[in-house]
Amino acid sequence: MKCIARLQLAYDDIEAKLAIWVLNDPTYHVQDLMNPTVVLNYVSRWPLVVHMLSACFCLGCSAMYHLLGIKSVAVKQIMSRMDYGGISVLVAGSCYPPLWYGYGCQPVFWLRNIFLGLMTGAASFCFIVTLIPKFEEPRFRAVRGYMFIVLGLSFAIPLFALKFA
Repeated sequence: MKCIARLQLAYDDIEAKLAIWVLNDPTYHVQDLMNPTVVLNYVSRWPLVVHMLSACFCLGCSAMYHLLGIKSVAVKQIMSRMDYGGISVLVAGSCYPPLWYGYGCQPVFWLRNIFLGLMTGAASFCFIVTLIPKFEEPRFRAVRGYMFIVLGLSFAIPLFALKFA
C-alpha cells in the first residue's frame, strides 16, 4: 500500500512540474498538457547525445590506451594522456543533461548557460593540461589529481544552486 501511495505522490509531483513548465511557455496551450506528442517533442535531446558521445570518447580513449599501451613507452605516454583527457570530456558531458533539464524553465535560462559555459571551460582546461607532457611527471601527479577533484566537485555548485533557484 505504501508503494502505491509513493507512486501516486511521484506522479502528482511530475504532473505539477509539467503543468508549471507548460504554463510558463506561451507557445503551448493548457489543453495540450497531457498530449504526449506535444510534450515529448518539446524536450530537446541534444544534451543526452552530448552525454553519450562524451562517454564513447572516454571509453574509446581508455580502450586505445589499454590496447596500444604495450606497443612502446612513447605510445603508452601519449595514450595515457588521452585516457586522462577522456575522463575530463566525460565529466563535462555528464554535466550537460542535469544542468540543461534541471534549469529548464525560462526564468533561469541565463543561469543554466553560465553554468554550462563554466563547466565546459573547466573541462577544456583539464583536457588541455592533461595533454601537456610535463604534467605527466610524478611530481605533478597530485596537481593532476586535485585538478580532477576540483572539476568533479565544481559540478556540485550548480546542483546546489538548483535547489534554491
